[in-house]
Amino acid sequence: MSKNIEKAQYHRIGDDVLLGMKHKEYKTSIAYAKGLFYFSVQFNLLMPIRHSFDIFISIWQNLPLMRRFIQCHAIDRYTRKDRIRQLFRDQAHRAFLYFIEKLIDNNHTDLLTGIYDTFCQMVDEKNQKRKVRVISAFPMNRSQLIRIQETMEDILKLKVIIRNEVDLVILGGFVCYTDSVRIDMSLKRDLDKLRYQILSVPCLDNKKYKG
Repeated sequence: MSKNIEKAQYHRIGDDVLLGMKHKEYKTSIAYAKGLFYFSVQFNLLMPIRHSFDIFISIWQNLPLMRRFIQCHAIDRYTRKDRIRQLFRDQAHRAFLYFIEKLIDNNHTDLLTGIYDTFCQMVDEKNQKRKVRVISAFPMNRSQLIRIQETMEDILKLKVIIRNEVDLVILGGFVCYTDSVRIDMSLKRDLDKLRYQILSVPCLDNKKYKG
């Protein structure tokens, strides 16, 4: 076996292992989210826990120091859990804090964002709501977002929650994303379409036009 073939096989095995790990993490995130969701429904805590999760994930994403502290295995988990209880005692429901403590116990805090996304999706589906990501080159004002929201609700026949994100790549206009629908009204799409049309025009043979 040549060294190149052997190296390629090692890379393929490594990619397969990484893919398997990601798939396992994805399934674990879904299991946590479902457990939290069904618990919340059973004890009529859906909105308090959703509100607690919103607060926690916002701080989690915007304060890297807190995130590193919670994930630091050099600090014993009892100290980390106690610190979480102190910080969020007045902001989060105690059932939600217990859930976070279990993630710390199982070393699964790195799955938090995936758990949050799945949990929110389940809550929105129960409330017959759908998240819509609106990507624009610049931040959109309230009236623009309301018009898009009304249009998407008419298309989907559901209540929608609009989230505006900025991406300069689209140049202008906007792109709407849901789980099942993609509406591209971006300037980039128009330019790509124009480019395709120009490239599709057959080249003229100058010999035909020589006098």
